[in-house]
Amino acid sequence: MKRIVAQITTLLIVALLAGTALAQGGPEVVVSAKADRDTITVGDRIVYTVHAEHDKDLVVDLPQLASTWGDFEVLSQRPMRPGKGSQGRVITGKEYVMTAFTVGEHTTPPLRVSYLDRQGQTQEVETDPIHITVTSVLTSTEGVTSTLDIRDLKPQAELPRDWSWLLWAGLTGLVLALAILALLWFLACRRKRAGAAAPTAVVNLRPPEEIAYEELERIAGLQLVEQGRFKEHYTLTADCLRRYVGGIYGIPAMDRTTEEFYAALRWARVDGQQVRLFKEFLDESDLVKFAKYVPPVEEAQEAVPRAWQIVDVTKPERVDANLQEAERVSKNSSGSVIGRSPSTGSG
Repeated sequence: MKRIVAQITTLLIVALLAGTALAQGGPEVVVSAKADRDTITVGDRIVYTVHAEHDKDLVVDLPQLASTWGDFEVLSQRPMRPGKGSQGRVITGKEYVMTAFTVGEHTTPPLRVSYLDRQGQTQEVETDPIHITVTSVLTSTEGVTSTLDIRDLKPQAELPRDWSWLLWAGLTGLVLALAILALLWFLACRRKRAGAAAPTAVVNLRPPEEIAYEELERIAGLQLVEQGRFKEHYTLTADCLRRYVGGIYGIPAMDRTTEEFYAALRWARVDGQQVRLFKEFLDESDLVKFAKYVPPVEEAQEAVPRAWQIVDVTKPERVDANLQEAERVSKNSSGSVIGRSPSTGSG
C-alpha cells in the first residue's frame, strides 16, 4: 500500500513539474527519483523508482546499472509500463531494487537519463540524490557501535583433551591379537589331528581278478538276497565288476554312467564279446538299482556266480613267475650241454 501511494505521489510531482516546465518553456524531459523508504537495516531491500515525463516523439533511455552503484548493491532492475502525463505527454519509468551492507548515512549517486531531442542531438538530465540511512540489525546493548555491524572473530576455543580413547584402542588391539592367535592355534591343531588321523593309502598289488574273486566271496557271504536287500546286492556286485574292469583295462569306471562306461570300453578296443557280457550284467543291475525292479530270488542269487564267470572269461592269461624262472634255467642248461657236445665228440 505504501508503495502504491509513493508511486502516485511521484507521478503527481512529475506531472506538476512537467506542467510548470511547459508553462515556462522548460526542458523537454523532466526526471524524478524516489525510494520507497529512507531508513533500512543492513541487507534490507530498497525500491528505487525513476520516472521521466516527455513528449511522445522523444526517445528516452533509462540506464542499466551495474551490480554496484555507489554504496549500494543492485539486486534487480526492470522497466515499468508507460504512463500518461499532463497535456498528452508520456511517463517512462524504471524500477531498481537495491540494498546496502554498511551501517551509516548513504546518498544515491545522480542517475543520468539520456534522450534524443527534436534536432537529433543527445541530451542528458540527472536525478536528484536521495539520502538513505542504514542501521545495524543488532541493538546497542549487544556491544555494536554505530559504525560496525559485524563483530570480530573470537579466539579458537580450547577443548580439553580426552586420552581415554587410547585405552580403548589398546584394549581393542589386544582382543584382536588374542583372537588371531587363538584362530591360528585352532587351525594348527586341526591340521595336526587331520594329519595324524589320515589313513595310509594301501596299494593292492594283486591281480585285479584275485581282488574281484575275494570281493565276490565277501558279497556272497553277506546273504543279502535272503534278507530281501536286492538293491544293495546288485550294487555291490556291479561295483566289483567296475573296479575289476578299471584294473584290467586302466579305465576309471566308478565315476561314469553305464553308457559312458560302454563308450570307454569300445574306445579301449576291448573285445566285443566281453563288452556284451559287461553290458548285459550292468543293464540288469541298473534295473534293480534305479528302476525299482525286484528280480526273482533265484535270479538274484545267480548275480554273484554270473559275475564270477565274467571275471573267469575276461581275465588275462598270466604265467606263474616261478614257472617262468624254471623254464629260463632249463633253457640255459640245455644250451650249455649242446654247446659242449662237439668238443666231447672230438676228444
